[in-house]
Amino acid sequence: MKMTGTVIRAGSQTCEVTIHRPSACSGECGHQCVGCIVAKPMAVTVDNNGWHPELGEQVLVESTEKSPVSLAALLYLLPLAAGLLGYGLVVLLGGSDGLGALGGLAGLAVGFAPAIRVNHHMARSHKPSHRIVAMVEPD
Repeated sequence: MKMTGTVIRAGSQTCEVTIHRPSACSGECGHQCVGCIVAKPMAVTVDNNGWHPELGEQVLVESTEKSPVSLAALLYLLPLAAGLLGYGLVVLLGGSDGLGALGGLAGLAVGFAPAIRVNHHMARSHKPSHRIVAMVEPD
């Protein structure tokens, strides 16, 4: 997804850009609806990618991350599948529904472990999650 942003701190390799995230509405409300009010700009560290932007310039940035679908699957589907598997195994081995629920909770906890590990790894990597793809000409 490509978004426009304003350079708020320039550097030789990376810079910091305030990204103007699109709101949930078309803007016909005069930017007074909840969708517009909630869509606040966010500052991200951006790889210059060969560009040398100046402070205050508009740039077009895109995410360098892989599809968020795979991360969403890890965060939501893996714990769900592990919880259901834990419940199913306990009930299949002759346990009661109460023990099955405990097995489901244990499976859920085990399923969250990879998600927590990936989250900590991403937080420690400090790699820019966006890169500049073009400079935006002023209107």
